[in-house]
Amino acid sequence: MAEIKTLKCPNCAGPIVFDPGEIQIQCGYCDSIFTPEELLKLSEQTFATSEIAPAPDEPLYGYNCSNCGANVWTDDTTLATYCFYCHSPVIVAPRIAGDFAPDGLIPFSVDQDEVVSAFTKWSKTRKFTPRDFGTKEHLDQLNGVYLPFWQADGSAKYRIIGEGVNTHESRMGNVVTTSSEFYEIDRGGIFEANAITSLANDKAAEQLVIGTDPFSEGEIMEFNPAYLQGFFAERNNIAKEQAEDAFVRKIQADATGIVSNSVDRYYDKTSTKVEFLPLQLTNWRLLLHPFWLLTYRQDDTTFLYCMNGVTGESYGELPVSSKRLLAAALLLGLAVFIVLMLLGYLI
Repeated sequence: MAEIKTLKCPNCAGPIVFDPGEIQIQCGYCDSIFTPEELLKLSEQTFATSEIAPAPDEPLYGYNCSNCGANVWTDDTTLATYCFYCHSPVIVAPRIAGDFAPDGLIPFSVDQDEVVSAFTKWSKTRKFTPRDFGTKEHLDQLNGVYLPFWQADGSAKYRIIGEGVNTHESRMGNVVTTSSEFYEIDRGGIFEANAITSLANDKAAEQLVIGTDPFSEGEIMEFNPAYLQGFFAERNNIAKEQAEDAFVRKIQADATGIVSNSVDRYYDKTSTKVEFLPLQLTNWRLLLHPFWLLTYRQDDTTFLYCMNGVTGESYGELPVSSKRLLAAALLLGLAVFIVLMLLGYLI
């Protein structure tokens, strides 16, 4: 089995949950106090000896928990998780070494209490959710997860050609004269798009994270495994070459409209065509971005709630309890029936 590691308190060897937003971090076992900088330095020492291990062919991989010795099973993209037995936070050491290490990480700035408050407020806007939806037992399943994103800057030379028309009206008595001026349009330039992002793991629900855009906000920190401690984390399984195709489609789709609008505003009417030279992508980075995720299972459907761990933007799907909806419909029908009976009796 490959090696997994846990960032441990140097005083009592208990596992420490790293919270990037705290000025001081307290060990939950011996109450020792550490600064984030001290834990980052400790993390560098802890993971300095990690070596890259060849990826097995099986879809699930087993590791020995460094705290209790139990087997921890993960899939092929897991960077950080919890031991199912002692619930210690664990990091899959071989996967954060060498080529598997991301270029940077944006730490969580929205804490769990804020997420619970926002979710509770949001879920109360719907009256027919199942009774166990949003309960303490349900909210205990809320997890902080780092998901990988490719980020790059793009630029492309463009040329826009066509015709623009401006019309003018003049009045003399009851006579209105309309005149038109025609202009040949032929201009070029460079279209630039910075910090374009694309999800780098196809196991994550893309619809979920897109609903919590933007991703480019938040301070990008140099990657250190300590940031993962106490959270779940996934590495990329989408290669740079695959992301490049997605970037080209995304940038060109937006660029055509932006370039056209830069010309259209000078004319009453235009007929133009935009041509692009091949897109150049630079400053590639693989970044881990934080999200809070909560799921709810109803029959064969999984409902998801996601909050951007930096901006607080959220996206979610609410389940509907057919029993509660039916009960409400019956009560409404009964109320209408009683009103009609009373009206009939009075008449």
